[in-house]
Order: sequence, then structure tokens, then C-alpha cells
Amino acid sequence: MVLFAWTAATSFSILPLQASLVLGFFVGLLGIEEGIRAALALTLHWYTVPGWTSLMIVACMIGSALLISVGILGQYIGKIYEQSKVRPLYLISRTFNLGQARRAAGDQRE
Repeated sequence: MVLFAWTAATSFSILPLQASLVLGFFVGLLGIEEGIRAALALTLHWYTVPGWTSLMIVACMIGSALLISVGILGQYIGKIYEQSKVRPLYLISRTFNLGQARRAAGDQRE
């Protein structure tokens, strides 16, 4: 049942791909914050574990770049998917006087 719910959530919507884009920006902000904290630790002589900060900054920036790339690619794929369904822009629920308009135009089919 969980598999059906997951399929329903991911098959008909580009929302998970948009979430990837937002998550990528969030991870990028986390990497920038970590870089600022590292600069403050260096100038204020706080205790830091050697190499941990640079590793976190690089991991956050690479992760952010990947998530943003997947999100942008997902936007393109989502738009292609929506256009490939060839659905009409709008639906007409009722028509009035359609037969009279056809007769006036010279079309004899009904």
C-alpha cells in the first residue's frame, strides 16, 4: 500500500522535483553559513577540529550544486511531460446553438 501511495505522489506531479530545487538552495545556504562560521573561528581563535569545516563546506556546496541541477533538469522534464500529454487548454461542458451555427455556415452535417 505504501508503494501505491509513493507512486501516486511521484507519478503525476513535478512537486518532488521542485522540492529538490528548494532543498538544494537550503543546503547551499548551510554551506555558506558554515564558511562564515569557519572564518569567524579562524579570526576569533575558537577551537575547531582540523579539516572538519572545510570538509563540510565542500560537501554542502557539491550537494547543493547537485540538488539544484536535478531540480532544474526536473523542471524541464516536468514541462515536457505536461506537453506530451496533449491535453486541451480548456474543456467545454455545454454548447448552445451549435447546430444553427453550422447550418448558417453551410455545413449540412449534424
